[in-house]
Amino acid sequence: MFHHSTSSMFAIKSSRPLRAYLGAYLGAFLGAFVWGCFATAETATAAAPAPQTVDSVAVEESADFVARDARVSFDKRSADFARLDLEELSPGDYGRSTAIVALGASGSVRGRSYLLDETALDHLSYERAAAAYALGELGERGLDGASMDRLIALADDPDPLVRTAALVGLVRTGSQAARQTVARIAGSADETAPEARQILAHHADPRGSEAPKSYRRLYELRWGAGRTYGVVDGKVWGATLMKELAQNKIFLEAVTLQLTRELDFPGAKDHMLEILLEGEGTPRIVESIQLMPLEVEMLIDSGVWVPQDLKEWRWVVVTVLNNELHSVFPRTLLKSMALENSPTRWIAAGLLYREDKQFKEILDEGFRHPDPNYRAYSLYAAAAVELEDYLERMKQMCDDPDPWVKASAIGALIRMGSQIGAEKAIDLLAIPYEDRPPQVASFLFEILERFAPDQNVMRFVETIAPNLDGADRAAADSLLLIHGALIGSDALRHELPLISPIMPEAHRGVRGLARISHGDDVKLLARMFPRESAYKMNAELAVALARAGHRAPEPLLQAAVWTLPLNQSVLAAGCVRATYGEATLLDWVTDPPPTATESDIMRLGYAIGEWGGLPAVQDLQRRLGTTSGAELPALRGAILGALGARTR
Repeated sequence: MFHHSTSSMFAIKSSRPLRAYLGAYLGAFLGAFVWGCFATAETATAAAPAPQTVDSVAVEESADFVARDARVSFDKRSADFARLDLEELSPGDYGRSTAIVALGASGSVRGRSYLLDETALDHLSYERAAAAYALGELGERGLDGASMDRLIALADDPDPLVRTAALVGLVRTGSQAARQTVARIAGSADETAPEARQILAHHADPRGSEAPKSYRRLYELRWGAGRTYGVVDGKVWGATLMKELAQNKIFLEAVTLQLTRELDFPGAKDHMLEILLEGEGTPRIVESIQLMPLEVEMLIDSGVWVPQDLKEWRWVVVTVLNNELHSVFPRTLLKSMALENSPTRWIAAGLLYREDKQFKEILDEGFRHPDPNYRAYSLYAAAAVELEDYLERMKQMCDDPDPWVKASAIGALIRMGSQIGAEKAIDLLAIPYEDRPPQVASFLFEILERFAPDQNVMRFVETIAPNLDGADRAAADSLLLIHGALIGSDALRHELPLISPIMPEAHRGVRGLARISHGDDVKLLARMFPRESAYKMNAELAVALARAGHRAPEPLLQAAVWTLPLNQSVLAAGCVRATYGEATLLDWVTDPPPTATESDIMRLGYAIGEWGGLPAVQDLQRRLGTTSGAELPALRGAILGALGARTR
């Protein structure tokens, strides 16, 4: 967010409210529950009278928190891993609060002095609160006199977030003296008294009472700490998520095809072509068009391959639009313009626009269409080919009631070099986060990223980026990094973990950091991987980490090699060779999993031979300790693959 300066519309000063910042941080950081309601909101809650009735819905929700909390556990290794991360993390860094709580939840007496220091330092209030929770998690046996005194003193801390966290920590120590401290506050006229009473009630009957905000924050921190440093249901959480992803063949294929397109190694097009012709799903269409646009246009024009239905036609044309490939796909666009009740009709009319009554009538129809998606697509297409005749309509549509159309109109004007578009964007981004029209800013950055690297768009984003903060700054820096701007990644690295993993801004942020892949950038991406219930984010992270040569996504590529159909499997092996080297494939084929069949082993051998040629066959022979190989499926496949590659 930013606001205007009186001297220049680009002289902007950050004014994002702290509460909004913290809410965004911890909402993304902890997942389901937003810390939110800090500082003044917490005080207001504490000052309110104690509830006189039981809210059955709130009690049921609290019981769910309690049940989930029972699934997590910690051991000495949790403390060791948490300490290692805390040595690297600075105040405010992603994951620091969960590491602090893990230190306490694991019962680490060695970490006690660290926690004491954390409560005393002038850190962000939620990190001091995390340290107060962590002291309580150590329990009475884990606390010495000094640490217990500190926790009791924190119950009177001026920061309400720290104060209520200390109250929770005190009751969880199991100490009678600590409980008496909370009871004293609960019976006083202190503004924290209502919260203290709720804490005592919930601690006495966790499943039959409502958990106050302060207790829920602890449950969320423990859940995050358990997933990162402990175990959930007796299993390492990250390993559980990776296992689920490795069993999802649609996900594995999407990662394989995206990585194939980004690596673009020799021979990949042959397999991608077969996947397009014989496969299913939209990823094969999107990636094929970007990897081999001329070939796809030829296939559609000749009728060798055509989209099966309106959905596939839409993906073809939208991918052409998003990548501004209209000059490569004239015949495909002409065919798509004939489709009724499909956005392809208006997109194609815009991209192929000529001073012709037919094109103008169709595009005008799109601009007036009652479906906001069709209006937005028409805007987007007209701007992509810079149709000056539609500038006035674009200006009018900046006030469209639909946020996607409104954002598309503003982005289109910026693409066209219109000062009005720039002013509209600045006015929008100047509105405080909590007061903005829903999603408009998010949509605006999505549109700008699609139009980039157009020079008007890049110049505008470069101008405003230094004056943005929060999610806006992350979105701007992502766009600039993706398209090769020479800027630092510090701001994006700080903001990315704070963004919900289901948001497009998070996906672009991953691509932005992956574009430069410095050590700190890769380290952050690895810490974020995998994410729960975030299919697209996990795909972006897996591709980014694999491109950087990081081993985190290796189990997914291994699953793709062993379980996907022939062409996808061979491409996955090509991605492995391009990222981790041929030795990794040789390791796999000489020590296959117990579930691998002879045909699976032969398929991987074929991939080794195809991508590595005869030298790879010789390497495999040395690994297997044989110079023949007709009786060994891996070597037999490798010979066939190498010979097939020679005839290509």
